[in-house]
Amino acid sequence: MINLNSYGNCTTDLRGTGSRSCDIQTFGDVLGIGLLTKGFTWDVATDTLDEATWKDRIKAFGLFPFLGIYNFEQTTPDNEVNTSSTGVLSKVRNGKPQFTFSFDKGGCFHKSLYDKSGKSKWDLAMLFDKGLLVATNQAATKLKGLNMGLFDVETFKLVQGTDPQMSMAKIQLLDAEEFNLRFQFITWEELGFNALEVEGVVDAKITVDTVVDGSTSIVFQVASACNNDDLITSLDAITNYVVTADGVNNPVTAVSYSNATGKYTATVTALDEDAVVILKLRDGSDDVAEDSLGNLFKGQATFTVAEAPSV
Repeated sequence: MINLNSYGNCTTDLRGTGSRSCDIQTFGDVLGIGLLTKGFTWDVATDTLDEATWKDRIKAFGLFPFLGIYNFEQTTPDNEVNTSSTGVLSKVRNGKPQFTFSFDKGGCFHKSLYDKSGKSKWDLAMLFDKGLLVATNQAATKLKGLNMGLFDVETFKLVQGTDPQMSMAKIQLLDAEEFNLRFQFITWEELGFNALEVEGVVDAKITVDTVVDGSTSIVFQVASACNNDDLITSLDAITNYVVTADGVNNPVTAVSYSNATGKYTATVTALDEDAVVILKLRDGSDDVAEDSLGNLFKGQATFTVAEAPSV
């Protein structure tokens, strides 16, 4: 069950002011955003929203967190009004919320951010230093991301003079009423975890040494797909891998890592010549592996078993 409007206990009232002291006065600074699959919801009566379910959405590629905002701008236009011939103002429409988020996180981060550009592809969660800002549906029975239209990422800004290298995302929300009346702010204390500490999935590159007919070992290296010199050394659990040969599962029975070579060795059933083998990072039903520190990685390698060298 998800508790809404829970900001802590009220011990005193502000007497005579018509307000109470336990309304949350500020959400704090915006420190990150999360792109949620369009239309995804949590049922407030039956679902939980804890670290495990948050991470499950990330593993399922239904949530992409972008943390470490460098700069945040509110660019929401004023409400549009019309003036009659007698000087009477009438509101035409509400100004749709617009924001700009800037990051100084480097080239790999920018590629991932730029890849998410589009219109009406995502809903938005905003991560503040005090908690999570999302919304409820009209019946207030489900929790959802803020209804987002445009998510536009500007071309990578390079260092120039005193201006740092920068990535910039511009967004527009489609529903001013949802943002103003149905927003829901949930503190990290209420959630029981801080989503600012949960990173997204790292793309990994798996490079496999030549595997010959009859081999029971697959020797391979795992590195960041963005930086091949950044070796990933923490994935030595057998539960992090799935191996198939010609589409048939070949169980991984052992995995070891060598500090000397920077490579893993996975033990499997003997592989036949010309078999097409897929080695994939996988945890249960998700094409994502999680190390002992909670970091998430995805990647796979496909190779063909070679003929054994003649003696």
